[in-house]
Amino acid sequence: MKKKFVVLLLAVVCLFSAVGVRGYAAEPRASAQIASYGAGISWSSDGRLEIRFTIQGTSANMYALGASSVVVQRLSGSNWVSEYTFNIRDYPKLQASNTNYHALVIGYSPRYSGASYRAMVFFYARNSAGTDTAIKTTNAV
Repeated sequence: MKKKFVVLLLAVVCLFSAVGVRGYAAEPRASAQIASYGAGISWSSDGRLEIRFTIQGTSANMYALGASSVVVQRLSGSNWVSEYTFNIRDYPKLQASNTNYHALVIGYSPRYSGASYRAMVFFYARNSAGTDTAIKTTNAV
């Protein structure tokens, strides 16, 4: 009886040890240019949408860091349709240079009140090692 208890106890300890090690594993870096990125969307108190994003580069002074475009999408039936696109040509604040971190909040007045909206952020990063891109779709609001 005592032997079964010891074996069971060792099995439980081994099980929790394996789970604990896996839970603390470090997240891999996104790429050679992008260390991390994120995006979100929310309603402001005045009824506008606020799209925000952050991106961190891997170099101290990235040549370009930010987003190449941000697409605002509206739920129409069961499909997401693009309603407006912010691009780097018309909205140069989407990107910064000579920095390793960029954050931005974009205000947008939606065409349809009461509709569900989301945003797709197309991230862009360039340094001496090359260029990389990533895409993040926000949750719907």
